[in-house]
Amino acid sequence: MEEKLQSLIREVKTKLDEANMYQAQSLLRKAVKDYPCAESFNNLGVFYAFEGRYDRNENRYNAYFRAERVLKQALSKSFLPSAELALGYLYFTRKRYKKAVRCYQKAYCENRDFSTAYN
Repeated sequence: MEEKLQSLIREVKTKLDEANMYQAQSLLRKAVKDYPCAESFNNLGVFYAFEGRYDRNENRYNAYFRAERVLKQALSKSFLPSAELALGYLYFTRKRYKKAVRCYQKAYCENRDFSTAYN
């Protein structure tokens, strides 16, 4: 299973390099469906948090609530500092600073390499 998931993630990176956001998003959604692990949810949540959502015509729209839901699903499966950091970013962009700080602190306590969480 892990090899197939990694292959799918490599394909996502290729689509991102090609700026084909809709197909990258579709592959990430497929990963969540086929491999519902914390990493799959985290990857999709991070995509939504930083890229938004795309329709078939590559039109981008806000995916804040979808990103929040997917990142919380990732965290419910396993604690991932990167998911906590992305959730903090979402809260920060919505001016929900107390929640953002809590997320950044959790991420930093788990992985002190996240200097952005500390700053």
